[in-house]
Amino acid sequence: MHEESIPRRKAAASRKNDVDGRSSGLQVSLSQPNHNVLARARATEDPKEHELLDQPGPSPPQGPVRSDRNAQGIVDDHPLMIAGYRNPNDIPDIELLLKNIILGVDLDAGLRYPPPRCHKGTRQTLLGKVSSWIANADRDWSLLWIYGSAGVGKSALAQTIAEHCRDQLGRLGAALFISKKSGHFRPDRFFPTVAYQIATSFPPYRYLISQLLKDHPTILEQDSATQFRKLISEPFALLKTQGKLAPSMPLLIVLDGLDECGVQEAQFEFVEAIGEYVRLAKDHSLLWVICSRPESHLKTAFLKFATGSGCKKEQISVRGEGENDVFLYLQDSLSNIRDKYLYVFDPDSTILWPSNIELRTLSKAASGLFSFASSAIRSVGDSGVGDPQGQLTTFLESYESNHFAKAGENPLLPLDRDYIDILSSVPHDTLPITLRILAFCAYNPRHPLLPRELCNFLCLDPAVFLESLCEVHSVVDIPFPVPDQIDRFNLYHSSFGQFLRDPSRSGSFYSPEAKVFSDVALQSLRWLNLTTPCSRGLTAVPCFPVRTTIQLQWDPPDKSSAQREINAIGRYASAVCWKACLLAAEEDVPLIYQGLSQLHFCPSKPLAYPRDHLMVVTQRIYEWRLASHVDKTPEIGDIETTDEAQDDKPHEYKWEEKPLTERDAVALLAVFVFAIAQYIAF
Repeated sequence: MHEESIPRRKAAASRKNDVDGRSSGLQVSLSQPNHNVLARARATEDPKEHELLDQPGPSPPQGPVRSDRNAQGIVDDHPLMIAGYRNPNDIPDIELLLKNIILGVDLDAGLRYPPPRCHKGTRQTLLGKVSSWIANADRDWSLLWIYGSAGVGKSALAQTIAEHCRDQLGRLGAALFISKKSGHFRPDRFFPTVAYQIATSFPPYRYLISQLLKDHPTILEQDSATQFRKLISEPFALLKTQGKLAPSMPLLIVLDGLDECGVQEAQFEFVEAIGEYVRLAKDHSLLWVICSRPESHLKTAFLKFATGSGCKKEQISVRGEGENDVFLYLQDSLSNIRDKYLYVFDPDSTILWPSNIELRTLSKAASGLFSFASSAIRSVGDSGVGDPQGQLTTFLESYESNHFAKAGENPLLPLDRDYIDILSSVPHDTLPITLRILAFCAYNPRHPLLPRELCNFLCLDPAVFLESLCEVHSVVDIPFPVPDQIDRFNLYHSSFGQFLRDPSRSGSFYSPEAKVFSDVALQSLRWLNLTTPCSRGLTAVPCFPVRTTIQLQWDPPDKSSAQREINAIGRYASAVCWKACLLAAEEDVPLIYQGLSQLHFCPSKPLAYPRDHLMVVTQRIYEWRLASHVDKTPEIGDIETTDEAQDDKPHEYKWEEKPLTERDAVALLAVFVFAIAQYIAF
């Protein structure tokens, strides 16, 4: 045994000397330029990249070198790896980058613990598209913009995509999760953070970037466009030439919360830099996934990059699959709560909890919005209360009554904070118009008006209309570009309408129902007095000449479109006017009565059922309501479409008792029959 061990010790000593020799050779080679790589790159690459190549680098070893794949599936034949940098401690330092990054935004940051993730079995369609896109070497686009309304689950989707790409595919280059909650954002550290994360996961890039920063440290102090070009664009162009990156083995960069990256100008610059790089890329080996809300300036930025230029857009909808995903999440979460509180439930009971009615009611209330669903689950499973049955009942009752104050602490507070932040970003000078438009949608959720029609109905200047909505694209479903819209204008989710209708939640952004319907009533009367169509808008042919020419605030592209919009607005006005008049604020009764008194009915046809009858009854009701007001009230004057100042001269109303005519009796009977029919149908 002793004699056999002597050769072994000699062999071990010989191996140690070989290693020491290679190590000393490595130290010497660091001061020598990489002539082979430099010559090859100069023959094939752009001259701009010579600056990166003319750096001292390790000499290639003598003899053949084996090419392996590292943990991320990337070929380790970069000069750095060839020279012997198998130990992470031997890789060049990137301390300078570390001093210029945004802290707490990476994939596993402690500040984000626990990070949001997609619930098991949800978002399958979109996740499948992303996986297929990454695996397909023949992809024709390399930038994916995933957008959705506030609270729809964008961060959870981005987290799931990044983890899948890192753990299953081994292709994650960087993942940034920006949030206002993480602290002050510095735009000048955005791309250095991306570069740092790539450097920690991709050794070939780390070598290039460390050499670059060693000779040009002021890059970190330059503007975003220059940083992107020097830190991302030029190094990866070189890596692709060297064969370190290819469409068959791409790197993925995930950016979540782009809409929270500082000011809008900085966000626009980020999109422009990335989009221009993608557009000019000859292959698609560096992939980008950007998640954000559909803010107006981001819509404008991404509009420049169509699918043909390497960019694709995907919306996370709260409809269809989104509703099914939320239902699955609620079902599993409530089942887990039941298992957690078994001592609360009777083990011998055959009663199902939650019942199918409760589960479907809660799912309908969430309507595909994960933040609403997660808030409900937190409230029901509150360990401080320990009564999931009572909490679920209270939550549903509060939802049905649209008043969460009686539920104690507001369970939708996280969602409400998002809504308050969005509305707080609206400039003060445009906030009244913004709230007027939003309140109209909140109290009339099923209105059929398109954006241009709504602008004309409310008699708003189109520039003012669009400007007032610039900051609320994440809560309002605004087709883009707006002039070419074909979809009606409405809120993304019903929870935002409930927020606006509940003063305990919306606070200073609350709009009283009566004042909103006063606005609708006055605008409806204005349109009915302008159009005066036969049978209140059921036909477009007037029975007598219109008293004034209708001038739309927002002109359609042609005359036929203009006539269609006038007819559509007139039909809507005749359908909602009577209800809006009955729900209007008491202080607006005189103004509304004057508009009612100016209505003209068709002299050659009987009243149309039920709308004209409803308007006749509304007129009589306002005559009765007016009796409780003072004799002198402000006059609204003749309703005109011009911008001329109206006469402010006060008008005297003198109340006179009027007998109930035969026409009134028929109208009242018709309204009564109509109300009974509506009740039975409901």
